[in-house]
Amino acid sequence: EYTDYFEGQYYDLWLSPVDDNTHLLRGSIVISKYSCSGYWISNGIQLYDEHGNARLTNTNDYAWNLYINNPLEDLIQPTYVSGSLKYEIVDTILENGLHAQNWKVTCKAIENVGMNNVLIRIGCEEFYSIDDIFGDYDEETQICTFNCIIPDFYKEADYYVESLRFCDVAQNQKNYNFSDSPNQEQRIIQTIH
Repeated sequence: EYTDYFEGQYYDLWLSPVDDNTHLLRGSIVISKYSCSGYWISNGIQLYDEHGNARLTNTNDYAWNLYINNPLEDLIQPTYVSGSLKYEIVDTILENGLHAQNWKVTCKAIENVGMNNVLIRIGCEEFYSIDDIFGDYDEETQICTFNCIIPDFYKEADYYVESLRFCDVAQNQKNYNFSDSPNQEQRIIQTIH
């Protein structure tokens, strides 16, 4: 057991055949200088062929030691500022000339090193989860902005942000759920016509 292992950071490594040799696979990733310092583990290797057949292995099938020496490690997850979620509806014309509504969602997030990406999942009372929307993060104002295009063919209904996910440059991730539960952030409803 590695006591300095931090489970909040991970990378996906994709492997490809080398020189068309399907028995020799290679992949590479760049690990952020802010990622966790210490021992890293792989919890499994999954191989798939062109027919979808899978070979799954776990740490009982192979040995791997990887030690990362990152003196700049960042273990602090991005933080949502409670109560900062705001909605605004703006009429817009799409590139194809069709009318739509831009449901602009903003919130504030605090990040100490740098944000990699921000994502919301929007839901509808009648359809549950309907879309995942990546947004932009302004480092100076600490405001996340999401532009959710609601086309005319979407049903008139009550929409809401179901969840919010932040991921910083060190791969620290934090998820926030919005609901009527007192243990979560309060869900805010937006009626869209």
